[in-house]
Amino acid sequence: MNTSKNIMAIFAHADDVELACGGTLSKYRKLFGYRIDYIMSTNNMSGSWCNLNADGKLESRKCPWHEIMPQRKKEADDAARAYYGTEAIHLDLPQRHYLNDNLEKIDLRFGNPQPEGTLPDCPSILTGAEDPATIGRLAELILEQDPEIIFTHAAVDPNPEHTCTTWLVIRAYKKAKEQGYNGSLLLFAGRHSGEAAASYSRCDTFIDISGEWLRLKTEALSLHACQSAGIFAERICNSGFSAPSAVSDVEAAECFIIHQLNDSPGPLTEELQHNSRFFSR
Repeated sequence: MNTSKNIMAIFAHADDVELACGGTLSKYRKLFGYRIDYIMSTNNMSGSWCNLNADGKLESRKCPWHEIMPQRKKEADDAARAYYGTEAIHLDLPQRHYLNDNLEKIDLRFGNPQPEGTLPDCPSILTGAEDPATIGRLAELILEQDPEIIFTHAAVDPNPEHTCTTWLVIRAYKKAKEQGYNGSLLLFAGRHSGEAAASYSRCDTFIDISGEWLRLKTEALSLHACQSAGIFAERICNSGFSAPSAVSDVEAAECFIIHQLNDSPGPLTEELQHNSRFFSR
């Protein structure tokens, strides 16, 4: 196993990594030399292409999967290299729907054709958490990289691809632990989980990303230019990452729910443990 410290961020789509923990990744890479594992579960074949018109209004353009997928992957690859010094890893599980050449929405249901460019034995993101081979491959990656901390989505989220990614990660995490892995797993407490119910967005701990780290998070997010998150990166970061009310001297924070937080030595674990004291369980 590797001895140097690293963080593994496993999220569903291009720009999810930055939204959830981009400030944390930049902070711990620059201050403490952490390596970053930047992982997306889906193949990013769905989504509209966003642009700002001359009048400042958002225009969302529909485009087929073979146009949006390489662009979203490229933007993720660029962000991973430029801000986290790593190569993005694409697990490439197909999303739950895509647009064909006629811009018709195709849901991945029983009997529907599988999109070109996907492997015939690869489950969609909706069923990846039930596929032993997919769970096993991710568990092997966790064991190989041996991260101090794994970050992923909240377990309850209105976007089913986020939720299914979480359960894939949880099951791979459990399998890796059965084989000796001793790292921690934290879930992002973001606005999406809060849409389900207030209790799902409560956080157990946070990372201070004030100042430079919020700036770097914003810059990295802006590289996802075809998505509205990239266009409105500064607005999103300035409004959505305020510190918990229990902490008065922190300008901005990324907040997390503890699935398991071990005593693995490392500055990231130490900050998460230290900041957990602000919250009652």
